[in-house]
Amino acid sequence: MKLSPLSKKSYLRWITVETWHTNHYLDRQRFFDFVRTYLQYSRKSISANELREDIFIRYKNKLKEDYLTKEANYYSQLFADLIDFVHNPKW
Repeated sequence: MKLSPLSKKSYLRWITVETWHTNHYLDRQRFFDFVRTYLQYSRKSISANELREDIFIRYKNKLKEDYLTKEANYYSQLFADLIDFVHNPKW
């Protein structure tokens, strides 16, 4: 997954914390910081599928597969929805 250096740093700050998937407010804050940094500094787009695959690869043998699939799908879709909202506001 290609990210700008700052986006990658922000992404790793979120995804490498063992609690990234627990919906704790600090984890959500790190996720939203990643999205904000991505929007500000990334010139190339990544897809929800790329994000989902990266999450899945990182945690494949660390979390139960069905739970990991659910969480990877949730965060990749949330990422896509937020990016879409910013780039294509429908108001």
